[in-house]
Amino acid sequence: MPDMPRVLFVTSSFPRWPGDSTTPFILHLAEDLTSLGWHVTLLAPHAEGARRHEDFGEIEVHRFRYFWPVRAQTICYGGGALANLRRSPLDAVKLPALVAAEWWSTLRLLRSVDLVHSHWILPQGAAVAMTPARRHVATVHGSDVFGLQAKPFAIIKGWALRRASAVTANSTATKAKVSALTRSRVDAELIPMGVDIRQPDPEAVQRIRARFGGSGPLVVFLGRIVEEKGVLDLVRAFALIRVRFPVARLTMVGGGIDSDTVSRLAVNLGLDDVVDQPGWTDPSEVVNWFTAADVVAVPSWFEAQGLSVMEAQAAGAAVVATSVGGIPDAIEDGRTGILVAPRDPEALASAVISLLDDPPRAAAIGERAAEQARQRFSRQATARAFESLYNRVLAS
Repeated sequence: MPDMPRVLFVTSSFPRWPGDSTTPFILHLAEDLTSLGWHVTLLAPHAEGARRHEDFGEIEVHRFRYFWPVRAQTICYGGGALANLRRSPLDAVKLPALVAAEWWSTLRLLRSVDLVHSHWILPQGAAVAMTPARRHVATVHGSDVFGLQAKPFAIIKGWALRRASAVTANSTATKAKVSALTRSRVDAELIPMGVDIRQPDPEAVQRIRARFGGSGPLVVFLGRIVEEKGVLDLVRAFALIRVRFPVARLTMVGGGIDSDTVSRLAVNLGLDDVVDQPGWTDPSEVVNWFTAADVVAVPSWFEAQGLSVMEAQAAGAAVVATSVGGIPDAIEDGRTGILVAPRDPEALASAVISLLDDPPRAAAIGERAAEQARQRFSRQATARAFESLYNRVLAS
C-alpha cells in the first residue's frame, strides 16, 4: 500500500461546480478524509456545465458521460434521481447507459486505489459489485433501501450489499432496513453523516432577522421544496400559528419542483406576504439561518437520517420535526427537540406555538441539542469512524 492510502468514492451526488446547490455532504466527507491523510479520488455522473476532470481542492474528481447530447444527462442532480424520474418517467430509458458508464469508469480507476467506497446501492453499489474490487465499503443513505421496493430491485440491492466488504448505514432506521433486505445476512455499521459545527456570523444573522423576521417570531425551513418534505403541511400549520402570533413569519430556504405550489397555497390561505422563499443559500450561510430562527421546522414525511435536523441542532436551534426514519436518532422528544406525527399540520402548529410561547424552554432545548451535535454528529467524528472502518477493511 502506498504511503498515502487512496480511496475511490463512487457517487451520484457531488457539486457540479463551486457554489452548486447539490447537497455537499459527500464533498465534506471527502475533504475531512483528506485532512486525515487520505487521497480521495471521486467518480460522479457528468452534467451540462460541469468539467469532466478537475481538482476540487485536494480531491481528484472524474465525471463520466452517460448520454448524448450532454444536455440530455438529466437523471442525476437537481432534486435527485428518484424525483427527476418521477417528473420525467421517460428518462428511465437512460438508466442502463448510466449504470454501464459508471461500471466502466469504476473499472478504469480501480488499479490506482486501495479501496472503493460507494454511496447509495443503486446504481453505485451494484456497479462496484460488478467489478473485481476486493475492498469495497458500501454506504446506504436511506432512499436506496426505502425506495425502489419492487422485487427485481430488492434482489439486486441484496446481492450488491452481500458482495461488499463492509456496509454502513446512516441511521438506525436505515440499518434495520438493510438487515431486512439482506435477511439478516449483513449487519451494517452505524455511521451517521456528520454536519458542520461552525460559529454564526452575527452580522449575517442580524440581516436575516431584519429582512425576514421583522418584529415577530421567525420560523425557518431549509431544504428541498418538494411535497414529501412536508412543505405544504408547514404552510397549513403556519396559518394556525399566525392566529396565535399575528406578526410571525415563515421563511422556506431552498428550491424544488413544488415551490410554485407552496406559493399558490400561501395565497389561498392569505399568507402570501408572510411566507418567503429566498431560494438556495450557500452552505456557509446555513448556520446563520438556523441561528436567526426562533424555531426550525422539519416536517418531512420521511428522512433516512435528517441532516437538516442535525445542522439546526448544531446551530443551537429549537427544532420541531416529524418522528420518522432516522430523525428520532437525533431528537429526544422534549429534550433536544420536539417530535410530531408526519402529515399533521395541527400537531406541527401546536408544537411550534409551544416553543414560541416559552422562549426559555426553546433556548434550553437548543443548548442541549448543540452539545449533543458536538459530541455525536460532527464531520470530524464521521471521518474518523470511516477511517477506522477503512483500516479494518484494508487489514483484512
